[in-house]
Amino acid sequence: MEGRMELLSVGPQVLTFYPPYDDRQRRMVTLLNPTDRRVLFKVTSNAWLNYTVNPNTGRIGPYSSSEIIISLKSFDFNTDERYNHHFVIKSMFELQDHKNGLTILAIFRDVSRRDISSNTLLVRLEAQPFPLDCHGLDSLCDFSKTSVNTELQLRQLYENCANRLEEAPAKQNTPSGSRHLSKIVIIGSLTLVVLTAFVQRKLMFETLMDTQYADIPFQ
Repeated sequence: MEGRMELLSVGPQVLTFYPPYDDRQRRMVTLLNPTDRRVLFKVTSNAWLNYTVNPNTGRIGPYSSSEIIISLKSFDFNTDERYNHHFVIKSMFELQDHKNGLTILAIFRDVSRRDISSNTLLVRLEAQPFPLDCHGLDSLCDFSKTSVNTELQLRQLYENCANRLEEAPAKQNTPSGSRHLSKIVIIGSLTLVVLTAFVQRKLMFETLMDTQYADIPFQ
């Protein structure tokens, strides 16, 4: 590693890809800034022709994180060849005198190497397909069915709440305080519906990621 100690915490530290390699594969990498200063980063690789990174440069606020997507393009995988692909995530503190319209790439070119820290992200290209766990897939299917049924019920509840909210002003004989209370209850119900749907989708996504990439440890 060149430069000073690592500024960013990167997870995972190893990207694993599985055959078949005739289609694009994507992996998400999290960059965490544990410092109290804004950090600039850029991503380089020794195999740029095989990958795309989005974004490949950026800024991360103090005590914040950012996600980048690394995509492996389709290519002819040779089981007899030893691949040594890796990425280097370079980072540095953002200085006040750099806020003059310079791009992040230009800033990295101007600073000394002593001011740049690096994290190495290794790549593992497996020769065998991903080992599917039938029990895990069955659990995922059951969870997906439950999530879909729950979302359908939430949609019906959402429509009922929306209709009640539209009909509330039409009830002229209802006291003003009661109408306001009814609106608050309906709006609260709508908020609960949205939050519940979001949590269901998030849990479903996390379950899918845990099942598919269980061998990739995030730090």
